[in-house]
Amino acid sequence: MRNSFTKNYLLILICDSLEAIGGGLYLVFFPLYFIELGGTPEILGLLGSLIMLIFLVTKPIGGFLADFYGRKYVVAVPLLLEYCIIALYAFARNWYTLLILILIASLLDGVVGPARRALIADSLPKGKETVSLQVLRTMPRVLRMITPSVAGYIVAIYGIKNGVALGALVAASLGVVSAILYMLLIVETVKPSTIKKLRDLVVKPYVEAVAVLKRMSSSVLLLAFSSSIISLAFSITREFWVVYAKQIKGISPESWGLTISFERGVLLIFSIPLGWLIDVSGPLRSLIFLYFIQAFSVLFFAYGTEILPISIGRIVFMFSFTLASSAMFAYFTKIVERKTRGRFFSSIALLSSLISLPGSFIGGMLYSLYPSLPFLTQSILSILASITLIPVIIKEKVKIWKKS
Repeated sequence: MRNSFTKNYLLILICDSLEAIGGGLYLVFFPLYFIELGGTPEILGLLGSLIMLIFLVTKPIGGFLADFYGRKYVVAVPLLLEYCIIALYAFARNWYTLLILILIASLLDGVVGPARRALIADSLPKGKETVSLQVLRTMPRVLRMITPSVAGYIVAIYGIKNGVALGALVAASLGVVSAILYMLLIVETVKPSTIKKLRDLVVKPYVEAVAVLKRMSSSVLLLAFSSSIISLAFSITREFWVVYAKQIKGISPESWGLTISFERGVLLIFSIPLGWLIDVSGPLRSLIFLYFIQAFSVLFFAYGTEILPISIGRIVFMFSFTLASSAMFAYFTKIVERKTRGRFFSSIALLSSLISLPGSFIGGMLYSLYPSLPFLTQSILSILASITLIPVIIKEKVKIWKKS
């Protein structure tokens, strides 16, 4: 079984690398592509909230299926369909066609997410969860570190529309290969069971997700709540980093692409040693520190007047955001037993989606009112997330479930 998990770990590493290369070629400038096709900041923000609503519906189903039907095909089949839809992004001629395609792809991605996280959690070596997760997340960055720069130059040469369309086609091709590898080579990590009734698929996932949330101890709920606040904060700005950089700061596609490439280089160099340090020192205290870094670095980006502080703000923010996400995921992996991980992660995703649901829409409205407001709001929420962790740190020992 351990050999199977090692094989899975390596295959996940390969698949994530393929998808990371493709994603770097179109996602960096995708908000500008949506606006180029006639969308507005308000519609872009509304789209982000609609995606969160879809995740709210689909992620509990993905987690439920992953625990009861198995991880392998719950990842592979929707992933294959999702990348087929992403290929169609290249042929959209207006914002509303693109919006419909994005919503369909998001529906499929919502099912894949919890199942893939459960599969990853099953395949991490015990006692080395954070550093193993950082390897899993860092190695794809070796391959995609250069892709934002490539995307920036492609956009500079061919324009936003043609440049992003080309990137989406490449991403879709690599994603299809990844889905096929999942389907053919991944070893199942749980024993599948048969879902006999439609009600089991439609109703039971949400009943299970709510039941898991009710069983969680107050400490775990606080951890999940703080993580959800960070998700809300990021959802407010997620679509507007590149828009703000171009429209307000006047940063060229080439310069923004280089900034993102350098950002990923920093992640590549420091994520693994800092992941090991978090494993050794404990993730909870690290999370408070990382959340405060997020709060202040986003202000450097929003209020910097030169490209250097703007770029440093973005790089430091994404580094701390990524490391905090890994630390939280690794911590939950340590304390949650394998047989309930799918439902546990889908329950956490349900809570995060509920709290983050209005984030992108709020971000769009704030951006239209005053472009720096989304980033100021994110900073305030990051500080709030840090404060919610203090009671958990004081308790030191975290129990997963309430006493029966």
